[in-house]
Amino acid sequence: MNISNALFSKYKGCEWSMNNEDYSTLEWFSDNIPKPTEEELIEECERLQEEYAAKEYQRQRAPEYPDIKDQLDAIWKGGDAYEEMLARVMEVKAKYPKPE
Repeated sequence: MNISNALFSKYKGCEWSMNNEDYSTLEWFSDNIPKPTEEELIEECERLQEEYAAKEYQRQRAPEYPDIKDQLDAIWKGGDAYEEMLARVMEVKAKYPKPE
């Protein structure tokens, strides 16, 4: 993650300018909120990176799930179609378990 991501995440609506992800070039234009320190932005970068890493299982699952149209079709059909689709979805979930 970079400083811009941290600023967009934690300081929504604030106005600022910066060159090349260099904190020393950060110009802060939001008078009602104090300019964040470099340490605060580093902490936010770390938090965002942890959040991103914690969702790795979601990124792994997504391409392997059956198409949503097929899933909805199976739900509407019910019976064996639903059971087969549920089994396919559960297979993917077992392959990439959600961290505890």
